Amino acid sequence: MNIMTEIMGHRGAKHEYKENTMEAFQKAVELDACGIESDVHMLFDGSLVMYHDAVIPETNESLYQYNGETVASYIEDIVFFEEFLKYYSKTGKLLNIEIKDKSGFCIDIEKPFMELLQKYNMKEHCIISCFNHYILRDIKEKYPDWKVGALYRKRFGKDMVAYCKEHGIDALHPHHKDVDREFVEKCHEAGIMVNVWTVNEEEDILRMNDIGVDIIMTDNIPLAKKLLQGL
Repeated sequence: MNIMTEIMGHRGAKHEYKENTMEAFQKAVELDACGIESDVHMLFDGSLVMYHDAVIPETNESLYQYNGETVASYIEDIVFFEEFLKYYSKTGKLLNIEIKDKSGFCIDIEKPFMELLQKYNMKEHCIISCFNHYILRDIKEKYPDWKVGALYRKRFGKDMVAYCKEHGIDALHPHHKDVDREFVEKCHEAGIMVNVWTVNEEEDILRMNDIGVDIIMTDNIPLAKKLLQGL
């Protein structure tokens, strides 16, 4: 059986464990997702941590006010990027890693971020994504052999294939509601991947598979696998 659309764990196996924790990442691998989507922030001391929000819900305080030593006191199960890569680089799974930059300050996250990815030989198993496409453009200029994926919510009529060609973007990561079959086919004809988020409902999972997107990012890996393997 050939399943065209791959299933990726959104922040790990979020349905089974707290998002962006080692338990969630390990469970996603155990469930045989094609890979993991997650997020990386750089704190002001240079520490790279895997966390989605810029504000810690329990304290309503900015993530950026902490450093590598203090952040674990407030987020008990925080995962450091290198800790994750030591484990994940051995799995052979794909990593879709989103660079987060919500501090409001000029920070050079690209260099330490890329150094760790290179250290753990992730080039063939990694897509670097970001809503800030200037960061992606900078990475592509300095590391042209690495794949980058442009995150966005809506196209607003923009020709995304031309946009990718202009800025050296390898993949598009739109919200699933902003894609249709014509869009996917046009991207594929140009050699551009289409990886969509966050696909949790049965109807949406089936539709994304039907129109041929490359990867769905989902909170519920078992549900997606059950639906697609049943086709």
